[in-house]
Amino acid sequence: PILASLQVLLLAVTDTAVLHELLVAYSAFTQTCAVLQLVGPRDRALAPLCKTALPGGDGPQEALGAHHLAISSCLLALTFELAAVLADSWPMLLDALQRLDAALVERNLLPGSQPTPPPAAQPGSGAQGGEAELRLLRFSLDSLFTQTAALDDDAAATLLAALCTVGITSVTGARPDIVG
Repeated sequence: PILASLQVLLLAVTDTAVLHELLVAYSAFTQTCAVLQLVGPRDRALAPLCKTALPGGDGPQEALGAHHLAISSCLLALTFELAAVLADSWPMLLDALQRLDAALVERNLLPGSQPTPPPAAQPGSGAQGGEAELRLLRFSLDSLFTQTAALDDDAAATLLAALCTVGITSVTGARPDIVG
């Protein structure tokens, strides 16, 4: 019941400040599931974030609004925090992050274009994708793989397998099955 309520609120909330507070609760729930090794609930919590991080869920056709930026930022933060225990969730997350990368490239924020973190953005400061928030997402996305150096061998092997899976599905046009 808690997860279902959080998911309904995630889709219904329109106030950016409320969304940020909701995402804090959502992240705490997801992290708790991960710590307790509750894989099913963890994945059911991550799936809606993966689906709603970008407009339309299938690509960056519409403008990235403050809602999408907040969810993408939350998803990236969870990816960093849970990297060692994501296991079979990696393909779902990598697919969402690949779509985020494409959306950022469309906005001329190319990989490597943010070698240092930009000044802190105020959450929700841009109605249609505040430039500082977009640059911070680009920096975080670029930093993801350098941060995985701390993974143990099993977690690194799982990530490598997931990268192969996402690469193959990207070439074939198939999408990972997102739970939810």
